[in-house]
Amino acid sequence: AGSTSRAAQPACLQRTPVPASSLQSGPRAKFTIMKATSLALDQLLRAVGDPVAGLGAIGPGHPEFDEAQIIRAAAGVLAKSPDTFPAIAQTIRTSDGLAASQRTRAHLAAAEAWLSGNPVLAAERYASILGRWPFDLLALRLAQSCYFFLGWHGQLCAVVDAVAPAWKPDQRDFGFVLAMASFAHAENGDAAYAEVLGRKALAGDPACPLGVHAVAHAIVESGRHGDGAQWMRDQVAHWATDSRMRTHNAWHLAMFDAEEGNVAPALGSFDQLKGLLAQGLFKREYRDHRLEWMLRSGGVEIVLEGMKKNNIRFSHEPS
Repeated sequence: AGSTSRAAQPACLQRTPVPASSLQSGPRAKFTIMKATSLALDQLLRAVGDPVAGLGAIGPGHPEFDEAQIIRAAAGVLAKSPDTFPAIAQTIRTSDGLAASQRTRAHLAAAEAWLSGNPVLAAERYASILGRWPFDLLALRLAQSCYFFLGWHGQLCAVVDAVAPAWKPDQRDFGFVLAMASFAHAENGDAAYAEVLGRKALAGDPACPLGVHAVAHAIVESGRHGDGAQWMRDQVAHWATDSRMRTHNAWHLAMFDAEEGNVAPALGSFDQLKGLLAQGLFKREYRDHRLEWMLRSGGVEIVLEGMKKNNIRFSHEPS
């Protein structure tokens, strides 16, 4: 709880408002490989494209093999689906017996904890990585993901606030830190601060779906549903892309409309999502308030169909 107090905020996460208007085989082979892992990491953090697809040629012996293994394991953990367990297991097996950096071993140990059904240990191991490597954005993203899965929202703030002082505002990728901090503080009820952080993140990178999502959560917490619907429509060019956040952000738009009593456009948004749901590209989580709204608005068939097709999940599912 202490991590969310205003006095304890890291200096680099300033509360200066950002106006909405500001949101507008040789060396060559090694470079190509490094470019592939850098792109994969960027895609994973942005939730766009297929981060693993471009890593197929990177096997043992390549200079970026360790980084590729970390990304492969991370993609499986972030999916939060048993469907990715075989891929995580294969990644860990491929590294067995091979020399690896301490950071790589730490990442694979955290992924192994997740694979074994111990999300608490996985979260703790990812947080521990940040204690040694505070600039490890992937460890930060994974720690938050595991803590969110557990419902430990206070820890979302704790992990990001712990590493933020190590960063400089003009440092590359600091926008990801801002976006993750924004989401964390929104989930802990500090809507105004979360929105400031999210808008700062987008001021430097307007096309980041995670940043758009973070601001959406902040607006949800503030109860400004009309503003939220307008926000999502203003930002549609930035989130209605090849992003794994696309359907989730569309859901936020639908919920903003529904809370305003605009049921027709809300249900229209759901209709647009049916194709992605049918393809298994999205698994919607129903928390209590979302499930209640679906039932009240006559969407019980959508829930039942989702259960049949296994493209929805609930907050707490029996193991």
